[in-house]
Amino acid sequence: MKHYTVLLRSAKEAAALVDLVSLCPGTAELCIGENCMDAKSFMGVLGVAMGKKAVLKIPGEGGALLDDWLAKNKAGAAVTSG
Repeated sequence: MKHYTVLLRSAKEAAALVDLVSLCPGTAELCIGENCMDAKSFMGVLGVAMGKKAVLKIPGEGGALLDDWLAKNKAGAAVTSG
C-alpha cells in the first residue's frame, strides 16, 4: 500500500485526481484523520477533501501507475509521494 499527501485547491484538481485514480486497479481511499472515502468518487472527494490536507492510499500496482504519472507531471501536482 502506497500513501500520498494530497491537497486539492479546486474542482479541476479534484476531477483530475479522480480521473487518475480511476485508472488504478482495486480500491483507493482518501483519508482525513480517521475518516476515509472512496477516492474514485468525485462527489466524495469534492465534498470532503477540498482545501484540506489528506492522505491517498493506493494498493500495489495502482501506486506504480501514480508514481509514473507524478514523475511526468511534477509541476503543479496536487499529489506528492510520501
